[in-house]
Amino acid sequence: MAADNISRSTSWNDKITNHGGKKLEEFIAGIILHFINEDNGRKAFESSRRKSNINLTITNNQMLGEVKKWDIPEEENASDHNLIKFSVRLNKHNREGKHYAEKTCRMKK
Repeated sequence: MAADNISRSTSWNDKITNHGGKKLEEFIAGIILHFINEDNGRKAFESSRRKSNINLTITNNQMLGEVKKWDIPEEENASDHNLIKFSVRLNKHNREGKHYAEKTCRMKK
């Protein structure tokens, strides 16, 4: 799940935690989901006035180990929200057993 929110928290690598961030942390923990934002030195939102990590990537227990290569790449775009890129390993079954395919996802506002 991807979310663009106004809540800020050090749990998803922002520099502060505000009231909304604390409430969202509690909600996500209460329904057993996980933030997978990683700190790569770039912020998901960058404007001339501020930078923050208000864009979240959230997953459940089953997908937690399948989401890989989460990144905010240094790619230009026309938005003040930077691209978020990650791969999801998909478990596909065939007659011989399991094999895996990886799908790269790119999110932007």
